[in-house]
Amino acid sequence: MRLETDISLYRSKIALTSKGSDGKIYYSYTGNDMSTILDLPVQEVGIIFYKNKLYCISVIFKKASDIEEKELYQKLADLFGSPHTEQASEKDPLSYQWGYSWETEKVFMQFAKYAENSSLNPGQLDIFMYSNKIHHQIATDNF
Repeated sequence: MRLETDISLYRSKIALTSKGSDGKIYYSYTGNDMSTILDLPVQEVGIIFYKNKLYCISVIFKKASDIEEKELYQKLADLFGSPHTEQASEKDPLSYQWGYSWETEKVFMQFAKYAENSSLNPGQLDIFMYSNKIHHQIATDNF
């Protein structure tokens, strides 16, 4: 998958989950070619399109041990460098236990663990990334 690519590349491997009032269209990825990422088993992949362009990718991993969490963090740090921000977000509406993020001119990426009391994916790891270009386009279009 590559951010900002056309939905036509994915039509055979996605299932519509919902449509946002802001023009975002949410899908679950149904392909079987992403069973592991960086050696960890994947539970689900969600993707968001805006104006038929891939805006966001979210990967929820199956439960991981503390050692696997640290190994995944280290692999991401080796690939992308030290995180630009670190956040402890117990009060966050998404209820992350911890999170790290990286940002370039083109992409924002976050690696986080949901808190055990999260209503979304309790105790699970998530890698979430989006196109900054499309993110700014959404903000401008909805202004």
